[in-house]
Amino acid sequence: MKRELYLDNVCGLLMLNMIFMTHLAYYVGYRPFLIQFVSDTLSFFMLWFFFKGGMVFKSKPLWKCLKTGVIRLLIPFCVFNLIGIVWELYVAYSAGENLHLNFFTFELTLIRDYQSVPASLACWYLLSLFIVRIIFQLLHDKVKPGILIVGGVLFAYLLYLNGTSPIVLAGMSFTLPFYLGNISLGLAFYALGYSIKDWQYNKWIFALAICAFILKFFIPSGIDVRKNEVYGYYLIAIMYGVGGCIVLNNLFKYFLDKEIILLTHIGKRSMVYYLVHFTPIMIFVHFSKVGVLSSLDTSIHYFLMAIVLIVIMYLSDLFYNFPKVRFLFGG
Repeated sequence: MKRELYLDNVCGLLMLNMIFMTHLAYYVGYRPFLIQFVSDTLSFFMLWFFFKGGMVFKSKPLWKCLKTGVIRLLIPFCVFNLIGIVWELYVAYSAGENLHLNFFTFELTLIRDYQSVPASLACWYLLSLFIVRIIFQLLHDKVKPGILIVGGVLFAYLLYLNGTSPIVLAGMSFTLPFYLGNISLGLAFYALGYSIKDWQYNKWIFALAICAFILKFFIPSGIDVRKNEVYGYYLIAIMYGVGGCIVLNNLFKYFLDKEIILLTHIGKRSMVYYLVHFTPIMIFVHFSKVGVLSSLDTSIHYFLMAIVLIVIMYLSDLFYNFPKVRFLFGG
């Protein structure tokens, strides 16, 4: 199957947006107008990653789907959560905490309850995508994609409305894991990408998507997919997400379906960039609160960390060229 360069280019763009305009800017606390505008405009980026997964879905035996998922998703999920745990171990040790078995038990509890440890927060997506792939593999030829799309969105919406309130059923009270929301949304957009992978390029669909997306600037709404939380209006944010996926795919397919050195390369190796960027940001934020760095303006923090991240990602990209270590990144 011929690799679609325009999808790599969209992926590269959204990866750069996620790293520099969203995560780095947020955790460093640097949000000038341009960064805020770009981040808000492309706030559907996590929905697109699920959408694109559905576009390239190919049915295979369940055992092969599980095997591929373990290699490409669960191994890097474990590796980079472990890296996060090592960093949090250092933080706890340097703070003079008494380290014992409870520390590791607590870290595993965080993974169970929140899909990752805080220092490796981005790992949540790998686990959710693994589950979404398995569910879709099991249901795609038994349940119409429309049911998965509507059902996934509605279930996520109901979870959003319920919030953290416990659910009472048959006299028993329990709280549903928050990540059922991102799995439901992920499944909905995965099924959507699968079902409209061809006719999303119809000129009328493209026109409707543009209209829907332009409304974003008049009724601001966006969604944090991981936490299933929104600013503005939930269902409007979903509409923007659908419109954004279709608009970007069309623009890149018809105008940028070619090798674009930076974007194409990052898109092809998106997992490397996705995995390696988050923990260094957490490390920098930790050290920026002490010593000389603490006296510097947040804008300087932002650009210093951007340089550090570029170096780390470049070295990681080189590291990926060694076949024996690719498994760490799901390669």
